[in-house]
Amino acid sequence: MSSSNTVLLIARDSALRKSLAFALEVEGFVVHVSDRWDTLDAAAPAWRTVVDEACCRNRQHATPPSGPLILLGSPTGLDLPEDTVALSKPLRMPELLRALRNNP
Repeated sequence: MSSSNTVLLIARDSALRKSLAFALEVEGFVVHVSDRWDTLDAAAPAWRTVVDEACCRNRQHATPPSGPLILLGSPTGLDLPEDTVALSKPLRMPELLRALRNNP
């Protein structure tokens, strides 16, 4: 599969990771999951990243992945790239899919 179909999902909550990963895989994405910023693979910058705001607020590493970033929650008070797409909670899957497809 191409890297354009690859998504890195970062969320602390295991139920959230599992449910989002399943939903994204059903839609044809290859999903890599992590519960922390500091476990990012060297290839991760080429991937689109979906991250839960809880991981951003408490992360120890200040540098977000360099690929397109989709934040689940509010960007208020976070030091994130200007082109970060923020999706409010509760999350609606069609909004996430639209954000992923519009940010290759």
